[in-house]
Amino acid sequence: MFTQIGVLTGAQHPLTFPPALRGPQLTAVQQEHARETMRVGNQMQREAANRLRAAKMKNATTKSVQSQNPANEANSVAADRDGQTFISYSWDSEEHKTWVESFATALRHNGVDVVLDRWHLPPGADMYHFMERSVRSAQFVLVICTPTYAAKADDRVGGVGYEATIITTQLARQTDQRKFIPILRSGDWTSAVPLWLASRRGLDFSANPHSPAAFQNLLRTLHREEVQAPMLGPRPPFPDSAILREAVRLAGDTGVSETKGLALGNELTHAERELLDAAVNDPAGQISHRRAMGPAILTANGHSFIEWGDPRSAAKSFAALESLERKGLIRATSSEKHFYAVTQQGYELAEQLGPFVRWTTSEILLQAFSLDGSTESMTLACTGVIEVPPIFYPAQSAADGTLMRSLKQRRALLVDGVNPQALDGLRFEPTVVHIVDVATKQVRDFQVSRADSGDRKTLLLEINE
Repeated sequence: MFTQIGVLTGAQHPLTFPPALRGPQLTAVQQEHARETMRVGNQMQREAANRLRAAKMKNATTKSVQSQNPANEANSVAADRDGQTFISYSWDSEEHKTWVESFATALRHNGVDVVLDRWHLPPGADMYHFMERSVRSAQFVLVICTPTYAAKADDRVGGVGYEATIITTQLARQTDQRKFIPILRSGDWTSAVPLWLASRRGLDFSANPHSPAAFQNLLRTLHREEVQAPMLGPRPPFPDSAILREAVRLAGDTGVSETKGLALGNELTHAERELLDAAVNDPAGQISHRRAMGPAILTANGHSFIEWGDPRSAAKSFAALESLERKGLIRATSSEKHFYAVTQQGYELAEQLGPFVRWTTSEILLQAFSLDGSTESMTLACTGVIEVPPIFYPAQSAADGTLMRSLKQRRALLVDGVNPQALDGLRFEPTVVHIVDVATKQVRDFQVSRADSGDRKTLLLEINE
């Protein structure tokens, strides 16, 4: 007892009873102390039991509420968990919004944790914070592509434009990621997909109902259960392999050998050709991709491919960089991907395609000369002119092993940045185009064999050699 009193009071040992406390009185004090100790202990035990009982009741009530409405917990933390799939789309119409919600529901029924604004953005929530958090934390982002979405995304209009800014920022930081998947709902791949997403492989869901195979392919991708390629077998013997491996001159060629790279050249966009050409002519044979304190920098051969304050230009250039790497024409020299070196295949293809030519001009003069001596002309405003090399159909192997190819499109001039309304005023078939390069003051005239303005933003002029 004295030991307990010393601990509680801090009194110095030894402690003793008063001298007058002896015999029966001492026994009574000791018994009263024991009873008080038991009473306090029993009271503390009851309080602890009551608190434990209250905690269990509260926990049971919370679980009951969540079981009645399981979406409450999911909605409150929907955009904070990893492994989710965010859907980015435009509010084209009520029918389109209904389709997106049905599409998202089907994905959730198949184990995909979809984040959708109609479910996870309650009234009063900050929609910009929701978009930033959802795009940043999602494992995948499905972009529902329509012509309306592409227009808003490229022009940075509304919520779609804000999401486009967030997405292009992530693409600029890491070009080789598979996070963003285009889903074609209406239109075609040219009109419905934003420029910064054009190099990504997408899935076609434009049919009603959509293709079960496309949906299955999407589920495999989102669950990371892609179909594995069959086992690679041995190479079969080819008796005439020596002939097939030899570069063969083709009828009508100017002496350039045909290789598999020529077919790849037909697939390059103008942005990819320009970037590859700059890298080939760079003194170090490389593309520099650095990110300092400010915006990203992409340069080759002294030319910068990103215009300050132009996110569309940045997206287009980074898409070209990613595509060239994917096609094996350039390779990163380090894990940080600050520099990309041209591969042997890249040099060979650039040699076959020839130099990339761009004229800096704000207008061209189109003319048509008739047999009766009359002349028609029109000045057309533009943002520049690019020379496009000839395009051929895939080469065919003849019986004797030689490769034969057919011309698909002559060498041409691509007039960029054309006003669609101005094209409506072109009432004649031009036979001559007159170009003045404002940078070099060089004047060029070309004989035109055919003109085409299929996409309404450019004018393609096939020229006679």
